[in-house]
Order: sequence, then structure tokens, then C-alpha cells
Amino acid sequence: MGKKRSFKRKSLFLAFALLGGILTTAVKAEAVEILYALYGDLNANNADNRRIDATAKIKSYVGSQTSVSLSPQVMHTLFTGVGIDPAPGVNKGLAVVYRNAGNIRLHFSYYYDTTTMPDNTDYDLGPVNTSSNLQILAAVYGDLNKSGAVSKSDFAQSITIANTNLLQNNVMNIPPYPSGTQKHQFFGDPIFGVHKGFLAVVSSGGQLFMGCYGHTEGGQLSNNSFQFSATPNAASPPPAPAPPTVASVFTDSWPTPPSGLKLACFTGPRSPQPDQMTNYCPMIMYNGIEFRAFSYTDNRYSIGLVGYDKFGNIVSPVQEFTGTRYVWEIALDTVNQTAIIKGQSSPDGTIKTSVTVPWSKLK
Repeated sequence: MGKKRSFKRKSLFLAFALLGGILTTAVKAEAVEILYALYGDLNANNADNRRIDATAKIKSYVGSQTSVSLSPQVMHTLFTGVGIDPAPGVNKGLAVVYRNAGNIRLHFSYYYDTTTMPDNTDYDLGPVNTSSNLQILAAVYGDLNKSGAVSKSDFAQSITIANTNLLQNNVMNIPPYPSGTQKHQFFGDPIFGVHKGFLAVVSSGGQLFMGCYGHTEGGQLSNNSFQFSATPNAASPPPAPAPPTVASVFTDSWPTPPSGLKLACFTGPRSPQPDQMTNYCPMIMYNGIEFRAFSYTDNRYSIGLVGYDKFGNIVSPVQEFTGTRYVWEIALDTVNQTAIIKGQSSPDGTIKTSVTVPWSKLK
């Protein structure tokens, strides 16, 4: 009896060992393969030239990762931080078609959100059609600059089944938003009160194709346009970003500065008397980033410039500029493209101090 129990224990151990091996093999993560990425204002009309082919950028960032995080910091590093902004001053989105674990999926990410690929909200596009007929894998209408599926709807099945007039002779015809109406004649209104876009992914002959349109324009999507191997919707080189602006902001709304820095703003250069501390501080706004000028806690004659997104997250680390402290004014020189941060002068005001920050440092 003892030997039989020993045999059972060995058999049971072997069974668990084999099962463990099977499970390990089954859950082995696969790398995310980027097929195509489009970045910019995905709701804009093509004629506005406000989106770019971002495939190379995203593919380089992803590399061989099995789980990819797209955060505001990542978006800043890849795009605005290096002067790439196809749609200055507006919200931007990223649409990515990728392959993972044998599945082809469509992922949307908003500049100020943190999203992950793969994600259960991504659109599963199914198999690529190998016949010459055009097959609609995704047809998404709504606010394409937002993450997830809440603000948009996938009409792939209904376009194919219920509205064959939209798909004729292997050409998909996308009707524009009718002027003066409350909603699109076919797509309705998945999210009220904002501009909307239409993005479709189709397959034909074993290849993938993609099209993106603004809701006030129509278009056609066929197997001779918007192919991944080409540069679909690629804009000319991004336009130069709008110049920086300066705003005076109530100090209670400022984020906590990094260690070693403090918020110290005054009404004029002769601080602390007669010019006293103020509850408003100037900041520089550029490329969607708020650059805030702090003084140092050890009272050195330097400014620590830190860039934040609109949610108060640091997206541009501390840069030290030596020459002044205790900010009272920021001026912009559009000719030389610099920002002059003015600080404490001598007590009699005869010796003025400031630091000059090139716009190229605002990233």
C-alpha cells in the first residue's frame, strides 16, 4: 500500500509538472507588432492637413515589447517634445493598427490619457481577407481623439449588411455630415456636441487599407488608396508650432514644485520691499505644456523651469537657468524666439536681473 501511495504521489507530481509546462506555453506573451499608426486631429477634414503617418515613431518606441504603455510623457517624448505637432492648439489622438497573438486590432489613444496595448477595449479586426473583394474590418465613427470605445461606435457589420449602398464595386463610399442636421444620416451621433471623425480599416487581396475623414467631408476607400505600405493621410511636414504665450495664474492652482524648488513671485523687481509677494505668478504656455518658473529653496540666483501638462503631471523635467530669482514678469521676444524671465533687482532698482530661455528649450 505504501508503494502504491508513493506511485500516486509521483504520478500526481508529474501531472502537475506537465500541466505547468502546458500553461507556461499557453500564456507566453507575444510582442506587439505595429502595422500602422496615425497621429493628430483624427476628427479633422483631410484638407486641413492636421494628422501625420506616425508608424515609424510608434514602431521604434514599441520595439519588441509585449505590453505597450502610451502615456502623456511618452506622447510628449515622441512628438511635441521634438517639435512635432500636426494640429497645434487642439486635442490630438493616436490610432494604431497592430498584430498580437495572431490577432489584428485597432487601438485609440488620447494625448492626455494613459492607455495600454493590448487592451480589451481595442477593436478586434478579425482575419485579413485574401480574396479581391473589399472586406470592412472596422468602420468607427465618433470622437476619434478619445481613448476607449465610449465616444465612438463601430459600424463595420451594419455597413456590410444593412447599407450595401455604402459598399459597391469594391469601393466604400463615406457620406459627409449633412449640413443643418442634428446627426449623421447613417452613423447618428455617438457623442453630442463635438466634432467627429470616421476611420475605416478594410482588407482585400491579403492586404490592409485605412482611411480617415472628418465628419463634414465624404470620401472613398478602396484597395488602391490608403494602403499601409504607402503613407495614408500623410501630411506635408508639420506646420511650425504657434508661438508661446504668457499667462498670470493664481498661485493656489500651481502644482507642488519638485524637491529643492519653491514658488516665489513678486509684484516687481525690488523684492521683498517695496515690491511684495503676490498671489499670481506668470507661466509660459507652449505646445500644450505649461512651463512654470520656480526659485530655489537655497536662494541661489537661478530659476528652475518645469513643464507640466494640464493635469499637473511633469512632462518636462527641471531645467536650471542661472542669473535671477523671485520672478515678477516674463516677456517674449518673437524676433529672437526667447522668453525673458525677470527677477529680483538690487534694492535701489538700478541693477536688474533676468534669464533668457530660448524657445528651443521649451520641450
